[in-house]
Amino acid sequence: AKRFDKVHFTQFHAETSYSDIVYGIKPDTESNTLIYKDSPGVLYEAIKDAQTQDVLLIIDEINRANLSNVLGPVFYLFEKNTGDNRKYKIKIGDVEIDKLPEKLYVIGTMNTADKSLAVVDFALRRRFTWITLRPQILERADFRKDYFIDFEDIFMRHATDEELNLQPGQSYFIAEN
Repeated sequence: AKRFDKVHFTQFHAETSYSDIVYGIKPDTESNTLIYKDSPGVLYEAIKDAQTQDVLLIIDEINRANLSNVLGPVFYLFEKNTGDNRKYKIKIGDVEIDKLPEKLYVIGTMNTADKSLAVVDFALRRRFTWITLRPQILERADFRKDYFIDFEDIFMRHATDEELNLQPGQSYFIAEN
């Protein structure tokens, strides 16, 4: 993230909605009458920022939300080659786009041991590159390297491919005592 001009971060959960991430309206609680105000989401803000600078949007726990509901019509903007030969634009707040800005990069993270992975459908899977990151040795004083190596060895020798996704990550081996 250090190479980007701006970084946006959000974490999905079961109640994450289109209004939270893309764009919505919220009641103005300071008014005596019922008034709704625009409420730009993190994706909208990232799109606006990416017009002039390199922007990274990190979506943690991307598999915890219902992505079809959260992204709605914006979902297709993640398709490769969007904007090429497209006749229609998507309106997000005051912006109309037919593709995501070239300066916008999106990383979605998830724990593959989590059973909610099943809700990540193929429509989403084909829009992203999927990379498995294995736990790594950390060069820090409080990292229990010997335990990590022993534990990793057990997994590598005895675990099935599916069970390898259950190997504890680095943070499990950080402790003062």
